[in-house]
Amino acid sequence: MVDAPHSRAFAERRGYRPTRSLHFQHLDLAKGPLPQRQPLPAGVELRTAADFLDDPRPMFEADAETTSDEPSDISTDFTDYDDWISHTWNNPLLDHRLSTVVVADGQVAAFTAVHTDGRTRYWSGMTGTLRAHRNRGFAKLAKTDSLHRARAAGYTDAYTSNDADNGPMLAVNQWFGYEICASEVRHVRKLG
Repeated sequence: MVDAPHSRAFAERRGYRPTRSLHFQHLDLAKGPLPQRQPLPAGVELRTAADFLDDPRPMFEADAETTSDEPSDISTDFTDYDDWISHTWNNPLLDHRLSTVVVADGQVAAFTAVHTDGRTRYWSGMTGTLRAHRNRGFAKLAKTDSLHRARAAGYTDAYTSNDADNGPMLAVNQWFGYEICASEVRHVRKLG
């Protein structure tokens, strides 16, 4: 629920307790510069999710690993490939052409999955770097490429969200110039 006193009071009166905060962030793609694209390290290339349409399993494996490491109240364990295909890969909002994939030595190392409205709104639904490739700037490479291509395609407003405890991604998004535009607090209640 929205992080506001009346929302918190509403939840408290019903026996819910606050747990985690989440920040929604906005970047005006129509104004201001984006960070320049950086030279790629040796053995690293940028692709799009569209390059994996014939075999999305490497994307499933990357999404499963990175999502399991996200801060959350509920652990996430992707084990059902067919369900992921139906609900994530084939989501009509997922823009395979704007979703950038960093490939290092032939393997998916990082990615940013993008949802769009097909007109002006861009949503970074997930950006993740596999554990073996972290702290190499790959999340920035993926998002920089994707945001540049989104701007060139006419998208004007970029959005994302992060758990308040996800310091690395909050720092990456701040580096791009995203600003917090809203926050929410998750609440839980024991049943029974």
